[in-house]
Amino acid sequence: RLDRETSGCLVLARSGAALNYLSEAFREGRVDKRYLCLLNGIMRESIIEVDAPLIKNDAGSQAQVVVSEDGKPALTRFHLLQAYADSSYAEVELFTGRTHQIRAHAKHIGMPLAGDERYSSRESVRKWKKRGLGRTFLHAHRLELKTPAGKPLSVQAPLPANLRNVLDRLET
Repeated sequence: RLDRETSGCLVLARSGAALNYLSEAFREGRVDKRYLCLLNGIMRESIIEVDAPLIKNDAGSQAQVVVSEDGKPALTRFHLLQAYADSSYAEVELFTGRTHQIRAHAKHIGMPLAGDERYSSRESVRKWKKRGLGRTFLHAHRLELKTPAGKPLSVQAPLPANLRNVLDRLET
C-alpha cells in the first residue's frame, strides 16, 4: 500500500494464492522495503532509528497517526544520504508497515517530510512549494522478497524527475 502522493514500487498479485502469499510476507516482515525521502530538518546522526508505537488519532478534519503508548509497535530507520542547508535526504528502512509510519515517525523526531500537508506546518508546505515541490517527498525505491516459488525478487524504481529536480536546487 502506498499513500496517494507516494511514488515508486508496487507489487501486484495475479491470483488469489499470490495475494495471500504476498499479504503474509508483508505482515510477517519478510519484505525489505526501502524509501527515499526528504526530511524538513537536519539529521544530527547518520542513522536515526525510531522505535515508537503508532495509533490513529481521528480528531479533526484530517486524521493523523501519532506516537502513543497505546499504539501498535512500529520501527523505522532513517539513513542519511545527503545533508543540505536545512534538510536531509534519507533512505528509510521499514521494519513494520503501519499506516503513515514514515510520515508519523518523521514528525515525531521533529523533521516532517518535505511537502507533507498532513504532518507539516502550512508555512513549511508553502516553503517547499516555492522550491518546486508539489507533493510529499516520499518515494518507494526498492522492494525485495521471495516469490511463492522461493526465488528472490528485487524491484527498484528510480527517483522521479520532479523529486530529483527539487534535490538539484538545494544548497549543501
